[in-house]
Amino acid sequence: MFLPTAVEHSYERVPFATIAIGVALVVVAIATGFSPDESTLLTYALVPSAFQVHQLVTAAFLHLGVLHLLFNLCFLWIFGRYVEDRLGAWRFAVVYLACAVFGNLVQLAVGGAAVALGASGAIAGLLGYVLVAAPWAEVRCILLIPGPALGRPVEIGAGWLLGVWVVLQLVEASLGSMSDVAVGAHLGGFALGAAGAAFMRSARCKGTGWYIDPRPPAGGRAAVDRLHRARA
Repeated sequence: MFLPTAVEHSYERVPFATIAIGVALVVVAIATGFSPDESTLLTYALVPSAFQVHQLVTAAFLHLGVLHLLFNLCFLWIFGRYVEDRLGAWRFAVVYLACAVFGNLVQLAVGGAAVALGASGAIAGLLGYVLVAAPWAEVRCILLIPGPALGRPVEIGAGWLLGVWVVLQLVEASLGSMSDVAVGAHLGGFALGAAGAAFMRSARCKGTGWYIDPRPPAGGRAAVDRLHRARA
């Protein structure tokens, strides 16, 4: 639906954890020849018929093909960098891995017998975090919608963009595509990321490194105003 290129934000940290995860994904992809064999899939992908606990993590580091990997790396860099800048490296890693595990648990529960793999469940958790933590932030992206808008670079508020994304995931799930596209992992990871961000915005986290100030920064509010004026 869209390919992100940037999130409006004044970055202050070097995203060490995001880079490390990206490097790990690339290393695993190269080691498996970008196409894991049957033995690797049965051992490390999420296989309902031969499930092992470690698959909840290892499945998130496997990819089928170069495009699958590149697409996830793009989303990881754009949204992971933002989330890590807000949380710091180790908190970001906790959120990322938790979303990967929870997304795979949901996929295991609703995805039928199909084998699932890929980092998209964990990355969907980052999208859920951004939707709740900074719905006013502008996301620069390239639309991948057939028609006149195809390939057009635009800036869209995260609330609009990611809200539509999750609705489309729900529609896809309702059409019975859970097993084919691992929509269960997407929705599970997204739900945990959003719920975690909601908790971090609450008074319970105030005074800790997890806390998210619920008030938008001046630049964020201005971004929303610019978006509304453009649409008017």
